[in-house]
Amino acid sequence: MKKEKQLKLVLWDLDGTLINTIEDLGAAVNHALQKRSLPLHGLDEYTRMVGHGVRNLVAQALPAALQADETLIDSVLADAGTAYPAAGTRHQDGRGLQQIPGRDRAAGR
Repeated sequence: MKKEKQLKLVLWDLDGTLINTIEDLGAAVNHALQKRSLPLHGLDEYTRMVGHGVRNLVAQALPAALQADETLIDSVLADAGTAYPAAGTRHQDGRGLQQIPGRDRAAGR
């Protein structure tokens, strides 16, 4: 009987390559902005804001005059973090997973 190699570490890079979460991020940040009666953004705008961390995304989502307000950024970030799990139904789960070797075996198929 052939002995299978045991996985010791699995790394996921969830930057939109495997799971497209931009709608979830946008919904969560918009929720936090709306609580403060600040302008909301569309998906296209959020797509241009991502790539430098969620804190930077939140800062960019604020009106220009408020983007340096670290206390406000912390507050919006906290509210967006709380709202994010509720927004987590919008993403396109698994886009790109077919490209992972052994995916079916790891999933028990």
